[in-house]
Amino acid sequence: MTKIDKVDNTVCLITPKFNWIYGDIPYPPLAVSYLSAVTNEIGVRTTSVDGTFPREYERKIDEICQKSGPILVGISSTFLQLGEGIRVAKKIKQANKESVVVMGGAGPNCIPNETFFKAADGAVDMISVGESENTWKEIVIEFLGYNGRRDQVVDTFRGIKGTILNSPEPVINPPREFIKDLDTLPMPDLDVIDARRYIETWKKNGGIGSMSIFPSRGCPFSCIFCDKTIFGRKFRVHSPTRIANEMERLVTEYGPIDDIFLFDDNLTTDKKAMRNVCQEILDRKLKVGWSCQARMDTVDEETLRMMHAAGCTDVYFGLEATSDSLLGYLNKKITVEKARYVIDLTKKAKLRPGIFLLTGIPGETEADAKAMMDFVVETKPSLLGFSVLLPFPGTELYRQTKDKIKPELGISPELINDPKRLRQWDDTRCSVYQEGVFKTDPKKSIEDIELAFKEMVVRDQVSHDPSQFIINR
Repeated sequence: MTKIDKVDNTVCLITPKFNWIYGDIPYPPLAVSYLSAVTNEIGVRTTSVDGTFPREYERKIDEICQKSGPILVGISSTFLQLGEGIRVAKKIKQANKESVVVMGGAGPNCIPNETFFKAADGAVDMISVGESENTWKEIVIEFLGYNGRRDQVVDTFRGIKGTILNSPEPVINPPREFIKDLDTLPMPDLDVIDARRYIETWKKNGGIGSMSIFPSRGCPFSCIFCDKTIFGRKFRVHSPTRIANEMERLVTEYGPIDDIFLFDDNLTTDKKAMRNVCQEILDRKLKVGWSCQARMDTVDEETLRMMHAAGCTDVYFGLEATSDSLLGYLNKKITVEKARYVIDLTKKAKLRPGIFLLTGIPGETEADAKAMMDFVVETKPSLLGFSVLLPFPGTELYRQTKDKIKPELGISPELINDPKRLRQWDDTRCSVYQEGVFKTDPKKSIEDIELAFKEMVVRDQVSHDPSQFIINR
């Protein structure tokens, strides 16, 4: 058996399962598609296990556990998936002592190394820190020469930038630089994540075939609740050619497709870049609907109109709050009046404006909740996305308010390994703050405002995003 043959059969990427409220209209784990693509470049094929589809999830984990000899497992995890990711790692490590398990993503990156490794209890050999594509490629290359001896894990992978190795004293390797030119990355491997299944699931449950791409990375803004541990603050963007290539590939190879969602936070951070993408789509005469996210202070009439001409149908704005005092607390750098103006401007450009809102903000009052409901009914957005503000580890909000978190929900190995308690960190359902931090009931606020939104959509016949009503809180 050659080294490449060995890796073809023994490298796997796992997306831990989690009960998201948008589980019926999911977007794929693009991180896995990028990691698989970089190893394809060196002739190594990857298998994947995707917790988005739980029916075969445990069976596929069991198949990994049945493999003998050295195997390499990468687990990509958000904070909410940490407990499940560690459970899977422990199961694999117990079944195969020669396995090498790596965890990356926001989950292991946003908590202290000691906390994570204690929670993993020897099941995870290393953390991939920050952007993982080049790190993962180096890990795979070194794995080619790994003989399975547990006492050689640290020596085998020592020196790989962007990793922290588990040992009695964790080995913190030098940090890895951010990828300056995103076009150096290969096109994501859409087959390893079964893109067609995602498109078909959207079509079945949401009425449209939808798929996502990730055109840019990094955010230069300073909202206190945002985690930048993976992509950092510096805005980096693929070239218009590359972005249009990804869109065209979805249309020609994975279609029919109705909507391509630009899943990055804010491509309009650079309005010129957005306009150049639109021009590339127009020059190619590429006929496909697409949608994106944006900040309200990064769009203008010219850009919005050009987006519409190039096929954009919906723009989702992270407004978060509808009172200037709460917007100031969150460091959003916008005003309620600006928000009204931008929603109206978006409609005039023949685009549907959606808004994401937060409740459970420290200092929030019932008057703020009422103002939010009035704002929604008045401005008539096409989509209303709701979350409860949570102080996720790694954010400025966490640093400012960690003493206000319920003691039983403080960050600890015990919390991570307790599914019931960790579940309370789900920002779509509940708050982790102690009583008195705000004067509203987040659950009731969400129910009341979502009901008012639905009644407004019907009463005023508002054209709306079909995914709006396909959620399970």
